[in-house]
Amino acid sequence: MISIILPVYNGTEFLKFALDSVRTQTYPDFECICIDDGSSDGSREVVRRVADEDSRFRLIVQENQGVAAARNRGMGEACGDFITFLDQDDALAPDALRRMLTVAEDTGCEVVAAAISEFISGKTVETSEDGAGEVAVSSSPFEDFFGVGRRPCVKVAVWGKLYAKSALKNIAFPVGVFGADDYVFTARLFSVIDRYAKIAKPLYLYRMHENNVTMQMPMRYILGMLKSSELVWDEILKREIRLGKYRKSICRHFSKGIISCAIKKTCRNVYSAEEMAELKVAVKRLYANGVMNFMGVRDHLKLRFFLNGRIRLLRLFFPSCFRKK
Repeated sequence: MISIILPVYNGTEFLKFALDSVRTQTYPDFECICIDDGSSDGSREVVRRVADEDSRFRLIVQENQGVAAARNRGMGEACGDFITFLDQDDALAPDALRRMLTVAEDTGCEVVAAAISEFISGKTVETSEDGAGEVAVSSSPFEDFFGVGRRPCVKVAVWGKLYAKSALKNIAFPVGVFGADDYVFTARLFSVIDRYAKIAKPLYLYRMHENNVTMQMPMRYILGMLKSSELVWDEILKREIRLGKYRKSICRHFSKGIISCAIKKTCRNVYSAEEMAELKVAVKRLYANGVMNFMGVRDHLKLRFFLNGRIRLLRLFFPSCFRKK
């Protein structure tokens, strides 16, 4: 059986669509655990109506603690041998559970990751990977997570993946890392599993809308991403993972991610002086802790301009930082 964990918070606009995508799964042996995280709209009633009609749906109500706490609560309540996550504004393709479970059983992999389709108002606008459903198995999850060598980085989002519950022992989402708790969760998991599989067929539908945190890009999201990088770095050191020949590649991965997060995103949006000051303190702390070693000359220069407030020089030498996609 599969346990689907669905955090709910003021999501009446799209929640019914997400629940319907679960009800119409071609694989019927699942439970859908909906954790209402202190909603103040009609979300709770939407879930309750579905749960009254279908015993596979469970409603759990708690005071507002954030999505990380809700997901942790869901994992603690899960009865299935496998777990998958669904966000309230997204949806599953009809054969998502069956396809991911089949691959997990055929390959023996602890994690199965499907491709993602992005859509707006029901219209698919982009597919992250092409293919009719080809499966690739990797025996280097830790290296893949950081994209060492020429490997593509693992997508850190927890949705669109099926997890063996046994692999999640002692793995939890960090509470208080706004918008980036999945990065820490995935890093922790991929540092301990042996293999994972990727399905080229899109099985998870990610809805793009103006309320997506990635669309709004508030400062607390950027600070959350930096905090998540710090937690992952600490996790690596705590677990005494031997970086060995990969140390340079992994440090470069951190450096590029932090620079992109701290510089590009802030140059393309407007933030207060107080927010920018807090951001610079966070970046300096990461730099002092050695997380940003092995940067190239360009990245060093870019960072120096940014931290010293030389925005005109930053715009002159690195105009792409200000160019919105």
